[in-house]
Amino acid sequence: SVHPLFGLLALPPVLALTKILGLSQWTAVRALLAAVAGLWGVGVFAVLRMTGCRRVESSAFTWVGMTSAGAVFWSCIPEIHTMASLTIVVALLLVALATHRKVPELLEVFVSAGTLGLTVTNWMAGISASFSHRSWRRTLQVSINAFFVVVILWVLRRSLTPSATFFLGNSSEAEHIRPAEALGSIRIAIAFLMHSMVMPAIALVERQGAAEWPIMIVQPSAIGSAGPWGMIASGLWGMLLLIGIWAAVRIDR
Repeated sequence: SVHPLFGLLALPPVLALTKILGLSQWTAVRALLAAVAGLWGVGVFAVLRMTGCRRVESSAFTWVGMTSAGAVFWSCIPEIHTMASLTIVVALLLVALATHRKVPELLEVFVSAGTLGLTVTNWMAGISASFSHRSWRRTLQVSINAFFVVVILWVLRRSLTPSATFFLGNSSEAEHIRPAEALGSIRIAIAFLMHSMVMPAIALVERQGAAEWPIMIVQPSAIGSAGPWGMIASGLWGMLLLIGIWAAVRIDR
């Protein structure tokens, strides 16, 4: 319900791999995940190159991204997050491209539609990409066009997955906003800025509605709590993060 075009984008390649190449379903899913992870790495490298980094710098930061906790934990399981993250990378690529040349508005419409189509909250990346170099009126027009593209494609997706519900007005998603186990804004910020890069010790908690299975979370965990290497890696990442913030403030370009 909040991933309007996922079925349309994920089902055809998996079916093609199973029907044409004769792969098992799980092997086909793993092949798709590997391809998406590879495209994610290529996209990050391209963004870095287009924003002025040299080849060695772009390669180093791409490897940092691909060995981050977020990439390692999410890209190896059958989930939507890696594919959805790829749409954010494409939106960043659009911003980088717009600093060098004029970007066709139709291309922006499809990039914006891609961010909305994979995860509705990712649409903020598509809208921001347009707003970075267009007036609010043109951004609004691009966003409206992108919305209607997603609606049309969602109708096509519904023919493939009849159980799909419309992607607006789904009140059940409200339970994911500041749940009790998130432990407040400070813990969320630490998880966003630090734990997504260096995995701390993993906590297991019981969550209502998760049947008999506990869930894994990192909000209660301290920075670098996975061990000495985790502490070193967290310290290095923290310094790199502060240097990046300092550079963003000090450098005019």
